Amino acid sequence: ATLALANIVYFLGEWTTAFDPEDTTDEPFTLPDGEAVDVPMMRTSRDTPLEVAWVGDLEGDLAVVRLPYGDAGRFAMEVFLPPPAQDLGTFLDEFDAQQWADATAALQPTTDLFVSLPRFELAGGGPLDDVLQELGLVDAFGSGADFDVMGPDVGWLDTVVQKTFVRVDEAGTEAAAATGAVLIDSVPPSMVVDRPFAFTISDQQTGAILFLGTVTDPRG
Repeated sequence: ATLALANIVYFLGEWTTAFDPEDTTDEPFTLPDGEAVDVPMMRTSRDTPLEVAWVGDLEGDLAVVRLPYGDAGRFAMEVFLPPPAQDLGTFLDEFDAQQWADATAALQPTTDLFVSLPRFELAGGGPLDDVLQELGLVDAFGSGADFDVMGPDVGWLDTVVQKTFVRVDEAGTEAAAATGAVLIDSVPPSMVVDRPFAFTISDQQTGAILFLGTVTDPRG
């Protein structure tokens, strides 16, 4: 390799209202195969500021809750809990940017809801070559790539790899994503998140999604 490029995004957010660790108890979480396992389940306290929505469809209601970070609440985590009759994979197959926007636009503020959310920590990563080329970034991977603005004889992209990390606990959320490219010479009284779910971390000012992921087993 003649050159390596790195791009890193890091997020560290404290909940606007932290979960009380004394309220965290082991509760059942249903895995995709139907097995129930006990995981540490956090619980919001009364008067915690939240936003919540139930978006109806043919299979039931998608439950959405937004948990803000910091005093200003500019950043927040959105949790998407599919209807009980719909598995997470089917939900994600139909969930796109417009549906995310529609679901979050339906959110309404409340302080009269208890939310139970598992503690979880995720780490993963893998190549992005195929994904980037499907999105149209094709020429950069061939010998015809033009990176002259970076210098003479830079070459072309050989591989792009991303590593991610997300940790959610009573205090808040820590998340990071690092992408490297190598160039070569060649609303009920409670909402219990006790089954697989999707989440995003977004910027309320710009509408940008900073991180997104799924949790099928909070144990990692």
